[in-house]
Amino acid sequence: MAHVVLEIWSTVADSERAAYMDRARERQAALQGLGVSYWIFERSDAPGEMVQYLEARDSARLEEARALVSQLPGEREILLHQLEL
Repeated sequence: MAHVVLEIWSTVADSERAAYMDRARERQAALQGLGVSYWIFERSDAPGEMVQYLEARDSARLEEARALVSQLPGEREILLHQLEL
């Protein structure tokens, strides 16, 4: 079964980091209830450059997740789908 992934990029100032991480924890809790996997990473070579990944088994579930976690100003989304090999 193909998976779909939403990639969300953000640039977070040091002064906004704590609030950003609080928001990420809220997102994680909400997404777990939908059965959607959630990860957040920071670029090692660029502190403050964050990328979040939401992974679902199908497009419908990912759309539910997108509706649940509203986009923050400055976030850039990329929608990816798994290719069958």
